[in-house]
Amino acid sequence: MKKLVFAVLFLIFLGGLANAEIIINAQPKKSYNLGDSFLIPVTIKSSSGATKIFSMDLICDGSSINFYKNGISLSAGEEKKLEASLILTKSFIGESRGTCVIKGIFGAEYALTQEFILSDKITLSLEAQELAFKPGETATIKGKAIKENGGGADGFIELKIGNENESGSITQLGTIQNGFFSVDIIIPEDMESKKYLLQLSVYEKEGEEKTNTGFLNSNVEIFQIPTSLEAIIETTPVEPGTNAKIRGVLHDQTGKNIDSTLTVFIKNNQTKLIEQIEKPTNEILEFPIKYNEKPLTWKVEIQSNGLTAETTFLIAEKKDINFSLVNNTLTVTNIGNVFYEDSLTIKIGEEDVFIDVALDVDESKEYKLNAPDGEYEISILKEGEEGKTYRSFLTGRAVSANEKRTTSGIIFSFAWIFVILILLIMAYILFRKSRKKTFFGHMPRFFKKKVQSDLNIPKTSILKKHSLLTSKNKAEVSLSITGNRQNSTVVCLNIKNMEEIEKTKGNAEETLQKIINFTEGRKALTYENQNNLHFILAPIKTRTFKNEVTALHIAQAIKKILTEHNRIFKQKVDFGISMNNGVIIAKPEKDSTKFTSMGNFISSAKKMAGTARQEIFFSTEVKDKLTSEIKAEKVKDQNNVYFIKEVRRYSEENKRFIDRFVKRLEK
Repeated sequence: MKKLVFAVLFLIFLGGLANAEIIINAQPKKSYNLGDSFLIPVTIKSSSGATKIFSMDLICDGSSINFYKNGISLSAGEEKKLEASLILTKSFIGESRGTCVIKGIFGAEYALTQEFILSDKITLSLEAQELAFKPGETATIKGKAIKENGGGADGFIELKIGNENESGSITQLGTIQNGFFSVDIIIPEDMESKKYLLQLSVYEKEGEEKTNTGFLNSNVEIFQIPTSLEAIIETTPVEPGTNAKIRGVLHDQTGKNIDSTLTVFIKNNQTKLIEQIEKPTNEILEFPIKYNEKPLTWKVEIQSNGLTAETTFLIAEKKDINFSLVNNTLTVTNIGNVFYEDSLTIKIGEEDVFIDVALDVDESKEYKLNAPDGEYEISILKEGEEGKTYRSFLTGRAVSANEKRTTSGIIFSFAWIFVILILLIMAYILFRKSRKKTFFGHMPRFFKKKVQSDLNIPKTSILKKHSLLTSKNKAEVSLSITGNRQNSTVVCLNIKNMEEIEKTKGNAEETLQKIINFTEGRKALTYENQNNLHFILAPIKTRTFKNEVTALHIAQAIKKILTEHNRIFKQKVDFGISMNNGVIIAKPEKDSTKFTSMGNFISSAKKMAGTARQEIFFSTEVKDKLTSEIKAEKVKDQNNVYFIKEVRRYSEENKRFIDRFVKRLEK
């Protein structure tokens, strides 16, 4: 019995001597994704020799999968190096995920690697945090898809805008390359304006089976854009003496109303602008129609957000008269808007008197009522309708009503005839005297004075007398004018060294002429005054009431052109530029446009340009209109005067023109 126990203990001792050591030569990385693979280099060394099976298992959150097994025979002191490959695909590892280790086993000995993460997740991120698009445009959505192992995904992305059961939702497929994706989606033109759910789903594939996946939800906003404008007249025809009710409705891409502002232009039958009013959309504008306005068709034009709508309304025909009785005189006045011709019944006591009334609009006639002396009840009926009743004392032999004839018209006619006769007699006498005189070859005295006065008329050109400056859109000041009231914008160019330019020959005149051509190409009116050139942007010429942006482009172009001129040519131009808003009364004529400046519109522009040095100064009113175009800063020691600190936008058309102009200057 003792021998048996001793033998067992000896065998156990020998087994202990046969122990081997497992050394893992390289540890796994911290994280892996499905589809990755890596090698696990191992060294096995036995101190006493052994022949056993060496295996390696993947253990993840308690579940174990064997992925390597091999028989190894070692003599005493011998070591062997092995490299096991682990391929992280579903076909090899199944559903193993989470925190994992690799266990190497050789007989009773084993070794563990450090823990690592095995994941099938892809993390998504968008390039833009806030996404907003207009209907009808192509929306580009960009972002990154990074796997758990830090590498970029290579697979597919599905993008959806809108909820699952929501009508109008759109989807789009795309690809991911090296972790980056860019997907274009065409937004439908009639897509409703609101915020939508944006769903992104990415995945990689192994064969036909999805492996690594990722999801992201975000928001995308579809803008409300104006697509149609409607002009509505509440009632037509419009009765004279009442209000025409006008309403403008702005619709978006789905037909819903948009809250905005619109400009209403009301024109009479001769398309003359009667009124221009700004009004919120969908709000009724009441425009008064005079009691005597003719029964014609008027036009209404509405503008908003680049859209225009037109409609018309008819002024109804109104045939009406008014009458009053003072003592024995009946006054009848046409208070309608058409010629009145009808019979009027006058009941004096028990007798009826009929008079035929024919009156132009606003015309009045007087009728004397007669009856035997006494007080009478007098009733006046028009077109068979009961009218007013009066009581008055009348005198005469019989009941009658006679139109009063005034002598003023006859006297007035005789007076004119008398004046014309006197003028004819004087002309005849002068003609007879002039024929008797001998002509000595000199001008008549009155013609000399006229020639002299013409010579004294001041020149309007800002350059020397032989200046070649010409203008196609010339503007001239008129102190007395009847025309259209225009909200306008002016660009003033002040030339400070005019005397020096006039004395020397150079290229300044050519440069100024090209500036005039450039501004008039943008429908500006050119007004010259002393050493100032004014370029007036008025709706009568530009056909728009928003001229500030065009004025800014003109001012920037002038500054750039003159700066390049001064760089290239010896003859320099010392200049200042200004912009101002104001009102003019304008009237187009054959060769020019006559205008009168209201307030200090032109004088303020001249003053600002006079103080500006190679800069563009402008008023507060202009600054408020250009907040989206420029960043402005106040000029020191000047009230309500600003200069450009930063240009947010620049006209490509201006840039092309200036580049071409500079090239011509350099040549």
